[in-house]
Amino acid sequence: MENTLRRMYEYQRFENNPRLKNLLNDALSRYSFPDEGELSDDEAGLLNAAGTQVADPKRGKEEHS
Repeated sequence: MENTLRRMYEYQRFENNPRLKNLLNDALSRYSFPDEGELSDDEAGLLNAAGTQVADPKRGKEEHS
C-alpha cells in the first residue's frame, strides 16, 4: 500500500506537466518576494492564516505592523 501511494504522488511524475508548471510559476510570481528572503520557522510561527502578526510568546504582547 505504501509503495502504491508513493508511486501515485511522486513529484517527478508530474514535474514536466505544462499545466502544473504554469500553476507553480503563477503562484511563485504572486507570492514570492526574493528581496525579503524566506521566513524562518520562528518568523512563520508569528503569523496567522491571514498573514497578520500574532502575539510573540517571547515578548508576551501582540505585535503590529
